[in-house]
Amino acid sequence: MLLGAIAVAAVVQQVQASWLARTVTNDDATLLWYSAQEWASRQVRQPGFYGQSYGSTLEGLPLDALARLGVDFWIGLPVVMGLFALAGWSFLALGAWRRSHLVLAAAALVAPVLLSGYYAFFVTTVPTWTAPRFLAVTGVALLVMPRLPRPVEALAFSVLGLGVVMDPSNALLGVPVVLWFLLSQRVTRDRVVTLAAAAVIPAAWFVWSWAFFRAHPDYDLHGALSLRPSWDVFSHSATHLGSFFDLFTPELTPSWLVPAGAFLVLVAVLVTRRRAMYVAPAIGAFVLLLWGMTTRKADPFASLGKFLPQGRLLLMLPYLLWFLAFLVVESGALARIRVPTRAALAVLTAVALVSLGARVVSGSVADVRDESVSYGRRGLYSFGPVENIRSTCTEVHRAAEGAGASIAVFVRNRAKPNLDRALAYGCGALAYGQMDTLAPDYERRTWRLYDELHRTRTSAVMWGVKPGYCGYARWRVEQCDELQPGVVALTFERQSVLVLLSSLEIPVRPFGPDCEPELDLVTVRCDDPLELPPHELVTGPPPADPTQAKALIEAAFARVFETGAERRLVNVEGDPPLPDPLPEVLAGRSAPEDRVENVHFLD
Repeated sequence: MLLGAIAVAAVVQQVQASWLARTVTNDDATLLWYSAQEWASRQVRQPGFYGQSYGSTLEGLPLDALARLGVDFWIGLPVVMGLFALAGWSFLALGAWRRSHLVLAAAALVAPVLLSGYYAFFVTTVPTWTAPRFLAVTGVALLVMPRLPRPVEALAFSVLGLGVVMDPSNALLGVPVVLWFLLSQRVTRDRVVTLAAAAVIPAAWFVWSWAFFRAHPDYDLHGALSLRPSWDVFSHSATHLGSFFDLFTPELTPSWLVPAGAFLVLVAVLVTRRRAMYVAPAIGAFVLLLWGMTTRKADPFASLGKFLPQGRLLLMLPYLLWFLAFLVVESGALARIRVPTRAALAVLTAVALVSLGARVVSGSVADVRDESVSYGRRGLYSFGPVENIRSTCTEVHRAAEGAGASIAVFVRNRAKPNLDRALAYGCGALAYGQMDTLAPDYERRTWRLYDELHRTRTSAVMWGVKPGYCGYARWRVEQCDELQPGVVALTFERQSVLVLLSSLEIPVRPFGPDCEPELDLVTVRCDDPLELPPHELVTGPPPADPTQAKALIEAAFARVFETGAERRLVNVEGDPPLPDPLPEVLAGRSAPEDRVENVHFLD
């Protein structure tokens, strides 16, 4: 009865989080909408999440299944992510129950209710790690179960290994569990064979991923999770521990000291047991946590605010705390503490109900949802209303049909940060097979750039351009019609859209077989990008008076390099001030500025 009450509380809190999450989305989420369409079309583009070498798009498979049942993407994705989270904790509870640890089973079920509304919203809306984390937790749950048949043991190691290979941050849980299992079991020839068989699938994924990104480096915009430690990063991390642990605070005691303190206490208790099967996992977890805080992904410049925090490296921490508590119970460290099981279950049930009640009454998940949207106005990793995406995509698709265009290009709009990406991927999903989309300056679907390089068109719709854009573009196209503020329809001589964007001076992120991208704040660059052949550039008719045109060009060229106070260029258009709180992030470093180092004439 008590376990049932806790389970109901866990389901209720997840339903609440998913129901609120259905109203907001961002570019990572709309990429999963798009991946669902790709899976439905049997298009496997790359290992890992689009634009990076880790994570996955496996969430697109159940999302596509729900879409076939009539569930919209923006509703289905929070449901899928919520189910993955609940299923992982439920499997751990089942593993503990099979070992007759009823209190630990209840603790697994109560964990998602105990954690804050911030955590509940985060794991329900921020993708890229969800499926690998679920695989790793499922493998752990199987290994916790007693007397596993050899085929099930092989399956457990296989899915755990696959989860770690897909997202190395899962090693925070995976390595301590494997150490405990191997040190607590007798090593036999059959077990070695089992482990070798289990390693086949993770090894195959690793080899495929390594070979793919070696051949296609431009598909990896963000780079893998670097394992190289940095003392400078660790020095900053050690003095900003809240950046790592804030995500895991309880609803009733919102302090990062609680998860950090619980981790240290559990490690200390296990070390005192003086048995390798308990000491090794504890020390291993401690070392891995510190190591994670020294890597490049832990650099504050790799974080973009509350919804892409440094704590994302420790997403396995709640599961690790549960596992360390499991080891403490298994070690007998609590044997002298006599607490009736029913009383412990009653306490956990009360905590679950009070925590759930506090979350509902305070509206903490709704507050976090609203805060996630407000971040969108500050240019950080953020969310926007789903309704805006839907209505804008409908308008853009209608405009493209009216203009006879089969592609919509979404240009970065300073007034609406990151919305161009969310629209490009979301509209591409909603109009899949009817209209192509492109986010040229930050396109994570690298294959789309290659598609457009080798394809020609005569019309396009562009979203996010500045007012009066047609006055600028009409010299480079046959016709430009402003459909509404910020949206224009272009008709032009048949050519690649990438060539058109080059002539319109709209940046296209570098790509090519020898291009290894480097992400610098919001700019993508590489040393050896693929260049458009000069003969593919489509130019207009010659000027009526070439001599006058040449003089105007020479005068404009000279004015480019004129400087004023502080040697700043006075005739180069600059962007608005940096959005908050980017200046705070840049503290101690000089802010970026517009600079002209060279002028290249296309013809």
